[in-house]
Amino acid sequence: MASFDMASPLFPARPRGGPLRYTLKICAVLSVLLFSLALVGCGGDDDPAAPNRSSNPGPAGMSANIDGQAWTSVATQAINQGGVVGVGGSENGGALGLGIGFVGSTTGTYEIGPGHISSGTVTSLTGDGWSANSNQGNGTITVTTLTTTRVAGTFSFTAPAVASGTDPPTRMVTEGSFDVEF
Repeated sequence: MASFDMASPLFPARPRGGPLRYTLKICAVLSVLLFSLALVGCGGDDDPAAPNRSSNPGPAGMSANIDGQAWTSVATQAINQGGVVGVGGSENGGALGLGIGFVGSTTGTYEIGPGHISSGTVTSLTGDGWSANSNQGNGTITVTTLTTTRVAGTFSFTAPAVASGTDPPTRMVTEGSFDVEF
């Protein structure tokens, strides 16, 4: 398991409130990232051959299966703020956004779920959200490349709905991959 004792002005090494507070900060960073991507991904050309219009497209972008359906990002962003890494994307039209986050500075596997601070999130334009984080869900993020300019790897997670009554109640994200420049 990767260490998460990376100190920065934005994310202190041992914040008061422990891992939950750290997870909330990661979720806040991912939420802003996904919201920004949803705005970028809305509208535009419905031509699947249209070029990637991301402001930072990276070498290969981001893709996954969500509930067994192929999903590919047309707008992908990545950030690395003091060892807190977030990758998010939005599909053409912005109907679903997908984001992952972890705290670390090395390659390896980061666990998602209770007792861990990594996370995976699915959002929709309807305002529904599903999240695997330190309180619920499970999964992994495997980082194969992490440099000052690029992050790449694979991921999968099971994310329960954030609000009760959301349909579907759980999202299954499988065969995820990302290769993005910072």
